[in-house]
Amino acid sequence: MSAAAPPPLVTRDRTILYASAFLRALATGLIGVVLGIHLAKVGLAPAQIGVVVAAGLAGGAVATLLATFRGDRVGRRRLLIGLAMLGVAGALAAAFASDPWLLGAAAFFGMLNGMGRDRGAALAIEQALLPATAPDRDRTRVVAWYNVLQDAGHALGSLLAGLPVAIRSSTGLGELASMRACLFLYAALALVTLIIYAALSPRIEAVAGKARVVISPESRRIIVRISALFSIDSLGGGFLTTALISFYFFQRFHVSEAVIGLLFFFARLANAGSHLVAAWLSRRIGSAPR
Repeated sequence: MSAAAPPPLVTRDRTILYASAFLRALATGLIGVVLGIHLAKVGLAPAQIGVVVAAGLAGGAVATLLATFRGDRVGRRRLLIGLAMLGVAGALAAAFASDPWLLGAAAFFGMLNGMGRDRGAALAIEQALLPATAPDRDRTRVVAWYNVLQDAGHALGSLLAGLPVAIRSSTGLGELASMRACLFLYAALALVTLIIYAALSPRIEAVAGKARVVISPESRRIIVRISALFSIDSLGGGFLTTALISFYFFQRFHVSEAVIGLLFFFARLANAGSHLVAAWLSRRIGSAPR
């Protein structure tokens, strides 16, 4: 085997990470569009919808902190499986709950993502594992394809938000029942990711006794600046989550879930190509002599 090619087992792990990222993005794109509308149809006021959406994002933030400081100790595969289990339970609980407090708890522990874009502990773990599945020269391309699959999943998940309209027109089910079908689909997608996470090899785990990587002061300053930039960006984005934008269009203009989903489908699709362009640019600009 040549030095440039990763071992077959590592290649299999990369395929699993690609599949899980796509499925999770598919579920996230779906829940991002339907969550706010579902909560409105349950009977929640706009302020309560905002609290439930915030609870889901807060749950994802707490889980990411757990993965950051205890992920290697708990076990990466075990943590990924546990996160998927919580996602299944949270979606099923949200499907049947109507009390704002119960919905908030389901959103928090299930990490229901009203942003419509995959963020959270599973993403952080996968992005930490992915570079080790490829040689140095291919890492940018490997990560770029990971992001393309995510954006494709977000786009297709947005299209799936039209499922309630299709269900109502073909079966005669009521609005709430058709919205619950989306939450059941979300739970099913999370269950599939749980199953494929179980197939990850032991090679993804941290090596016991391995010395911790020491970050130089210069690198630490760069990380702090980038983190601060991302924090400001997330703060602004939190005012306009996909769930709240969907609720606004639904409430203000009486737009159906299918039309809203189509809108976000084209937005996500347009973003997907940017990752491949970034990989192409980095290979040329990043490799240029200084």
